[in-house]
Amino acid sequence: MNPCRVRRLCAVIFSSFLLGAVSVTVLAAGHAAPDSGGDPRQWVTFPAPMVQHHLAHMREHLQALGEIQTALAARDYLRAAELADTRLGLNSPMAAVCKPAMSPAAAGMPAMMAQLMPEGMRTIGFQMHSAASELARVASGLHPGDDPLPAVAALADVTRQCIACHAAYRTR
Repeated sequence: MNPCRVRRLCAVIFSSFLLGAVSVTVLAAGHAAPDSGGDPRQWVTFPAPMVQHHLAHMREHLQALGEIQTALAARDYLRAAELADTRLGLNSPMAAVCKPAMSPAAAGMPAMMAQLMPEGMRTIGFQMHSAASELARVASGLHPGDDPLPAVAALADVTRQCIACHAAYRTR
């Protein structure tokens, strides 16, 4: 492989990991000191069981991002595509909360969360799930010897949506 391409790939992968670390830091900061002054993020108030459900989803998102990064590093693009599609994409069960077509008459935890979630938060969530579906599309088109940069760039788009949401909102 071309040394310039290797350096560029390493820089992109490092940037993706750095973005992931920032999103974890933002998430942890918001929950470590929920009453801290000067935090401009909007509070989103859910009933206690719903907060736990929501936080479990956020941890699942981080777990999926890590597994996708591992698959991309191994150039296992089909695995990365499957993970992106089924765990984060628009086809994932967790995407239901953020879909614009979520009907107020729908049942279950996703419907209840959708009713309490600010529209901006739902919009960012939908953009994240859409970006994950795009990542799945890009990764599924790659073969083991292909350059992973298109998939890594698509993964960075997913992570940017996570960062945007955690920078704008916090839950209680």
